[in-house]
Amino acid sequence: MNRLIKNYWIKNIKRIRNARITKKENLRLDMAEKLDNFPNFFFKNFLKKINQEDFITYPSYSEYEGLIKALAKYNRCKSTNIYLDTGSDACIRTLLQLACKRGTNIVGSSPSFPMYSVYAQGFGASSIKVKYNLDRSLPVSKILKNINRKTRLVILANPNSPYGDYKKKNEISKLASALRKKNILLLIDEAYVEFSPGSIQKLIKTYKNLLVSRTFSKAWGAAGCRIGYIIGNKEIIHSLQNIQLTFPLTCVSVKFVMYLLNNKNFVKSHIEKVKKDRNKLCDLLQKNGFDVLRSHTNSIHFHEKKGNNSKVFKILSKYGVAFKKGTNIGTPIKVVGDNRNTWIRISVGPNIHNLSYIKEIIKSGKKIN
Repeated sequence: MNRLIKNYWIKNIKRIRNARITKKENLRLDMAEKLDNFPNFFFKNFLKKINQEDFITYPSYSEYEGLIKALAKYNRCKSTNIYLDTGSDACIRTLLQLACKRGTNIVGSSPSFPMYSVYAQGFGASSIKVKYNLDRSLPVSKILKNINRKTRLVILANPNSPYGDYKKKNEISKLASALRKKNILLLIDEAYVEFSPGSIQKLIKTYKNLLVSRTFSKAWGAAGCRIGYIIGNKEIIHSLQNIQLTFPLTCVSVKFVMYLLNNKNFVKSHIEKVKKDRNKLCDLLQKNGFDVLRSHTNSIHFHEKKGNNSKVFKILSKYGVAFKKGTNIGTPIKVVGDNRNTWIRISVGPNIHNLSYIKEIIKSGKKIN
């Protein structure tokens, strides 16, 4: 053991960083990004806004403040309720830094975003992972049973990834209320909220211990910009700002996200298409020989009813599609309550059911069925 490394546990962390097969349009089905490209006219109009100074100089805090104001307006809150950082995962990491210390713990669902526990360990906290029931339910009561006197933060993704399940406002309210009595923070990670029945953000006015994190990486199609934010009460937001990086966002990233916000109706129209065609794809798969795990995110799981998904693997591989598959070492694709470990998870987008490889998969399902 290298004695220079004080946090010895870091050596044993297993991080999965598989090289991507492709980043091409309609083939990038592995990371819940925007599946299709923006129209040429839309992207070219943005490029006109970029200049040399965006690369030569540090970002201006006035640019950050402008984006924060735009986000506050979009979310119908005050600027003092917005914390801005390098992706929602950086926001969450900073919150963990604020909330945790050695000997404390965080509580969250399992499976979920794996970095919650990694970040917590970095600040000396342990992670209590609450497993789903066999019917893929996770009642608030079960989460509360895992809280103890050392708990400082509960994190729930809503909708959750990978399963895409969604908790209603009354469930979150019950959890926030119980945690408030114990002086415990509750973070609701809404990375996929645009694909769901809706946000629970309004509850922040009722519960000062409640925070909501958001990202531009999923529905907004700006994963490469690395911009996320937290909405919460101004005291917590101010504390987060005190410990964040000096210049967390690039000039170009800020400009692109501002451009998206100024064209939010264009983005919202795209999101509605994704939701509509996600459901259409699920219907097609179910009618043609596949088990489907429906989702409130922009990803779904599916599996051959009679088979081990080998035919689907071959079809997707033939077309050069990047996707999550159960045969990947280190990334088994399983579904709670199901013994098969060869499930496939794909991102979805507009018109996905008309893509050649999806049509071929549907056809193969008919033959099996």
